[in-house]
Amino acid sequence: MTKRQRALLRSASIAAAVILSAIAGFGEAQAATEVRTEPGGTRFMYVDGLDVLSAPGGTRLLFIDENTIRTGPGAPHVLYVDGDNLRSEPGGPRVAYFDGNTLRRSPGGPILLVVDGKDVRKEAGGPRMIYLDGDTPTRPQLAAALYAWNPSLFKLSPAELAKVQEEMKAASDASSAAAREKLVGKFTIINSNNTHLAKGTAEIAKQGDYYSVNMDFGNGMKWTGTAVARKAFNEEELWVALGPTNNTILGIYEAQDDKVVSEWIPQAAMTQGQEMCGGEKLDGAAHFNGPYTIVSGTHVMKKGNYTGSLKMSVFPTPSNESFTPRLLEYQIGNARVTGIGAIIPYTLERKALVAAVSTDKIFAVGRISEDTTSGVHLDFCTNTKSSGYVLLDK
Repeated sequence: MTKRQRALLRSASIAAAVILSAIAGFGEAQAATEVRTEPGGTRFMYVDGLDVLSAPGGTRLLFIDENTIRTGPGAPHVLYVDGDNLRSEPGGPRVAYFDGNTLRRSPGGPILLVVDGKDVRKEAGGPRMIYLDGDTPTRPQLAAALYAWNPSLFKLSPAELAKVQEEMKAASDASSAAAREKLVGKFTIINSNNTHLAKGTAEIAKQGDYYSVNMDFGNGMKWTGTAVARKAFNEEELWVALGPTNNTILGIYEAQDDKVVSEWIPQAAMTQGQEMCGGEKLDGAAHFNGPYTIVSGTHVMKKGNYTGSLKMSVFPTPSNESFTPRLLEYQIGNARVTGIGAIIPYTLERKALVAAVSTDKIFAVGRISEDTTSGVHLDFCTNTKSSGYVLLDK
């Protein structure tokens, strides 16, 4: 099963769980709570199931879409309930934290308010601010009611936002670095669908902003190449171009606004930096198939500019929707160049094309990743229209 298939299966499982949860908790979701200034006081808000209303039958203030608080069904979200955390959006900065019945800015951080039974207070034992009259609200209902009452509770100051973003980036960088470490080092080649690639050794090392990949299959065949670190469905991978010499150049194509753009990375970039890289802007479809016009291009190694055309086409290969090969045919002036590429989905909505060109007769493009079934492995396809995998073990 491919990573994309597993991701879709996880999404389907989550969706099914949400539906079952909604059915099981339907009665709780229909709980109604009147928000008053005090017991018997003026009612100014009514929480009725999934709706936060100005009054029974009144104007909808907010809509509770599972754990997402929206201004209405299908409308923009204003708050996301992530367990004990309240975020501005799924995966976004934390704007508040439920510490039991205490709402804080963050774990151990400043107290925003205390929910004391049906009373909401500024602090424990402090004066009542509002009164929750009726059924005990669920956490999403409570969060929605508090947001409708006082949205400023969930707004970070510029200093707080900067601090949270810095912490999130540091955590993400640390997690990514740890994941990439599993893809770096010396490996033994333990198997392949191609008998010529089923034994040998491989070494992957960080080289400046990129990664060097060297594979020795022990039969006189060797591959060397350049890789870049990318995330696919939040998992770290290396996208690589490989060949028998250092003449293979790695390319990454992505749809950007109304253009398809690329970056081309020669092996020299590992030691001489990004200034050795080139790139293109293409007119053509974002699904990486058919004819393209190279509106502008810059050769690698500072060798000038160019224009031309590119045709992307499929070729027969075993079905693998997470790694779909493409044959690339370039016409640049009087020169005709053939390359190889593969489409890699990296979110449910976005894809990239990893590509390779070379003066060698045979070269390959691939992705190096890890999963629970096959461990660290290389998926690849070559310009000779073959494809497969190589399994690695540290």
